[in-house]
Amino acid sequence: MSPFWLRVYNIPIELMDHQTALDIGNAIGDLVAIDWKDRNRGWTEFMRLKVKINVLKPLRRVVKLVDKDGLEMIGLLKYERLPDFCYECRIIGHTVKKCTFFKEGKEKGGEEGSISNSPLERKSYSAMRDGLGRFKSKRKRHRGSNGENTDESPARL
Repeated sequence: MSPFWLRVYNIPIELMDHQTALDIGNAIGDLVAIDWKDRNRGWTEFMRLKVKINVLKPLRRVVKLVDKDGLEMIGLLKYERLPDFCYECRIIGHTVKKCTFFKEGKEKGGEEGSISNSPLERKSYSAMRDGLGRFKSKRKRHRGSNGENTDESPARL
């Protein structure tokens, strides 16, 4: 078990409280710390939690939340400063180039070695690092009928 800071996005402001932070942190792993963003003990864009995670298991990317009215929401998890991380099998300790799951999938004729059956997860996007060490998706450029370049966002399928 190793501690990592993570951010939880897509949480309505009315659910950003101490109890929700405890629930999310304990659902992911062992909650170690909560980082309160402002003096009023609240967040603005995301919750920041430090959680001990079993690095031998795949990392969670989302967490499901249910509000008091029974409405379900999905919180997006972004991990901070991960060491070598495989985006195919979601396990810490190696990269895609050294992933045995990825190689086995290619040998068996899998689509780009993906271990997922979801067509959205199988779709690969070229990733490039920006100057701050973060990844961002490379957008496809298409020339429209009038000759202008248009950007196609990878989020639009």
